[in-house]
Amino acid sequence: MRIGMKKLPLGDALLLTVFEHRDERGKFNKYVDSDVLRELKFEVKEVFASSNRKNVVRGLHLQKPNAQARIIWCPYGKVWDVMVDLRKGSETYLKWHAEELSDENGKGVYIPRGFAHGFLSLSEGAYVLYFADSAYDEKVETGIQYDDERIGIKWPLESRPVLSKRDEGFGKFDEKLHAYE
Repeated sequence: MRIGMKKLPLGDALLLTVFEHRDERGKFNKYVDSDVLRELKFEVKEVFASSNRKNVVRGLHLQKPNAQARIIWCPYGKVWDVMVDLRKGSETYLKWHAEELSDENGKGVYIPRGFAHGFLSLSEGAYVLYFADSAYDEKVETGIQYDDERIGIKWPLESRPVLSKRDEGFGKFDEKLHAYE
């Protein structure tokens, strides 16, 4: 009953696969595995959940300082989840990677500290769980425009996305503001 882990092309980021049992009643999923958390040196400090309308973009979010590592799951619906490596000196600095996470494919991601995170809701009512290894701090939370040209994320948008006023106000990538040493 172990959650699967596979290396992704950015830094120490991982693709996770939920342990799932299906039968005539439905399905039973495991999202937290103490052995996996120990291996990742990930101590859960907070868990957040968001419910999202279709075509909502959240992000790109980060905390600087007080970076957070995150584990992201989508137990209902479907999202296109994006991470961006903001660690100066990393071989994958300013590179991005996306995975489709859904209740059907059982995928999740582990996003290390020093990354920005965001997602696009591909279905109505997509539900996203965020496990964080440090506390959310609104004083140091910031973000980057989802459509920043320098980062160049190819979002699978059908139309202009729905953004919060805060996310809409994020500026373009600025190394002084957003990069981690």
